[in-house]
Amino acid sequence: MPSFFTCAENCAYESWQELKGQPFRDDPFTETDWKAHGTWRRYIPEPNVSGLVVISLAPVWGWSVLVSTLLGLYATYAEPAGWPNVSTHDDLLAIFTLTSFALSLLMLFKTTSSYGRWWEARTLLGSGYITVRSVLRLCMSYVGRQHPDLIPPIFRWTAAIMPALAAHVRGRNHYLEEHLQAVMHPGELRWLLERGEGRSNPAVAALQVLSRLLDRAGLPVIERQQIEMLLSHCDVVVGASERIRSQPIPRAWNRHTHRFLLFYITFLPFAFWPLYKWYTLPIMAVLAFLLCGVENIGVQCEEPFRVLPLNHICAGTTRALRFMMNDEHESPSMAAFAAGISTLNGSPTAAGGVTMTTVTPPAIFHMDAGSPQAALANGAVHYSSNGNGGTRSRRSSRDGGVTAAQVPAAAASLDVEQQRAETQGHT
Repeated sequence: MPSFFTCAENCAYESWQELKGQPFRDDPFTETDWKAHGTWRRYIPEPNVSGLVVISLAPVWGWSVLVSTLLGLYATYAEPAGWPNVSTHDDLLAIFTLTSFALSLLMLFKTTSSYGRWWEARTLLGSGYITVRSVLRLCMSYVGRQHPDLIPPIFRWTAAIMPALAAHVRGRNHYLEEHLQAVMHPGELRWLLERGEGRSNPAVAALQVLSRLLDRAGLPVIERQQIEMLLSHCDVVVGASERIRSQPIPRAWNRHTHRFLLFYITFLPFAFWPLYKWYTLPIMAVLAFLLCGVENIGVQCEEPFRVLPLNHICAGTTRALRFMMNDEHESPSMAAFAAGISTLNGSPTAAGGVTMTTVTPPAIFHMDAGSPQAALANGAVHYSSNGNGGTRSRRSSRDGGVTAAQVPAAAASLDVEQQRAETQGHT
């Protein structure tokens, strides 16, 4: 029975933490979100978000209201009975006026430092997303030439890097199960989950497996070095993410900011009571909520992996790698098609070369009969490819046409004529 209650308590606590963190999630914006963000509607409170924020900060602003209530009862009933006077010191407001700048500076530094951590974490995740795509692209090019059978396992373990990193920095393995269940083999996923449940880092384990797969490919030194540099960058991303996760803003800074703020909202009712009497209660509730809300923004951004859209990033990474695998079946033929086109009007041939193609200048130019431009137009130059990536040859299609030696001069003259025509058009 104790174990059951312990599990229930842990489940309730995790659910509350998940619910409490929802208003601060930084989900990616769509075009619709950006349009709404740029209108006056951004000032309208969102009931679901505002309600959760109010509930999460209830102990703090509730404490301020409680102090205000006790002060009001004391001033109303105890002071007339002869108890010491604590509610009519008008000069208390000057103390808070003189010290408010210190609290403002502490909260400003806290939110600025937290935003720096948030932005660094987001940059690291974006860099990891780009790097894993580059890893798969180079592996498909280098490894796929001699060992196409290694491409599927390389794809699976490359796709595992970002979900494994998310599982490590959040301490929850559901990122692995959710994003890799349809990608990896059950045995591979089970092995990775065991790494996540233990002390090891599943993202580093995935990088180790990728290095072992590259060992099997037997790549040349330069190609292996290029891929290993990308894997090393992934390792740097993992290490920097671990640093952000394990090392918060200096605790002395946090402690002093929190206690200064608590002291401020605890004794501020004593300065407000002579001015506002019982209106001090709602005033303090609103002020405490706003001040603690600013400080809470810094707290939420201080732990960036809790608010960043890890699910979207993991899903986007897996989707991008899937698209790359699907395109890999057609990219070789498209590369052969692109390599076979040597001029603007070229058409592919079965042997990978190009057909004889005519190069004609634009019709807007007026050329003299004996000029190189006219020779280039009348005796059109043809380009042909040997289909093996060798040197292309050029020849004229008519006797007396422009020779190969005249082609650069004719082309240069055409460029001059074109620039002159464009200049006249602008003027």
